[in-house]
Amino acid sequence: MSPFLLREQFEEYVKNNIPHLCLDLGGNPIENPDDIDICPFSGLRAYKEIGVQMLWKMFYEGAKVSIKCSVIKLPVLKSIPDGFYDAGYNEGILDCKKYLIAKGFKVKR
Repeated sequence: MSPFLLREQFEEYVKNNIPHLCLDLGGNPIENPDDIDICPFSGLRAYKEIGVQMLWKMFYEGAKVSIKCSVIKLPVLKSIPDGFYDAGYNEGILDCKKYLIAKGFKVKR
């Protein structure tokens, strides 16, 4: 899942459930993605308040764990494609499988 989409979800959650927290961002975007203490992604800025930044890091780590634990079952491939439809069907399933694996999901056979 995109870090930018995750951040949008995090901010929406905070606005709806903890409205008194300040979601203002500080300084310049972080250039070093290894500097997880500041911000876990290159290009995203850290929050001004350290408590909000810590909450964001916990939210992010929880999302990573939930993705690793997710197992997705895809439809069975057509054994012998009978025309263009079946061939496209199989190709679509294989493309989805590659994309999901690249994003960190487990795919069940």
